[in-house]
Amino acid sequence: MEVTAIAHRNSNQALNDLPNKILIHILTFFLTLNAVQTSFISRKWRPLWSRLRFLSFFYEHFPLNNHPFDNCDFFTEFVDRALILRRHHPIDLFSLSFIYHHCFGLHVDSWVRFAITHLRARELHLDFFIDREYHQTDESFNHKYDFPFAVLRNCVVIVLKLTRVELTLPL
Repeated sequence: MEVTAIAHRNSNQALNDLPNKILIHILTFFLTLNAVQTSFISRKWRPLWSRLRFLSFFYEHFPLNNHPFDNCDFFTEFVDRALILRRHHPIDLFSLSFIYHHCFGLHVDSWVRFAITHLRARELHLDFFIDREYHQTDESFNHKYDFPFAVLRNCVVIVLKLTRVELTLPL
């Protein structure tokens, strides 16, 4: 029993001995959710996820609860906290896949603005249609996100991919 504990500690130590650049490269293969969770490994890992050049938030990869609305609340809370804790290093890609409902509009607006203005995202992918099984047949849940087009002024976005989004161009 003691031998396996020592071996486990040595393997953790070997991983922690790697340079940050290599650890960050390893994190590029993780989903953002899992990359953030690595901050619990040790003090060294805590800030590493925030140096990734992309943030991808996919609702379909989040753990499911019994209530779909609880899942949405959990997802929005996670994205809110991740963006608050994220350092303001520029990113190449901000990607969001979520079931949009108007009650989450303020959250989504703040995420888009944050990605464009603070993180200076070069690519923005917003997908509000995941799969038919995620979307309810009740029309009250079939909202489209109204993209705040004005936020693109004076930004560095060069690629904009939108799915199930209404786009109102400024006059």
